[in-house]
Amino acid sequence: MSSKPDTDHRQAWRAIFIFLLLTVCLTSVFGGLMGYQGATPTILVTGVMWSPGIAAILTCLIIRRPIRSLPWTWPKW
Repeated sequence: MSSKPDTDHRQAWRAIFIFLLLTVCLTSVFGGLMGYQGATPTILVTGVMWSPGIAAILTCLIIRRPIRSLPWTWPKW
């Protein structure tokens, strides 16, 4: 017997797990490249900084959630 809150809870944890996994994988790729080169070129640092954002977009695509549901907005001036 599955209830709606239980299903929502599982889906939320699944999304969090996917996001964290993607973030770790993407960051590891850029971090590994930095270690291999022995330097920190700007493009690789940018890749590390953008890894959580890219992971969030990929997570939305994987779980078929609209990307517009992410609370990303421009700041008010």
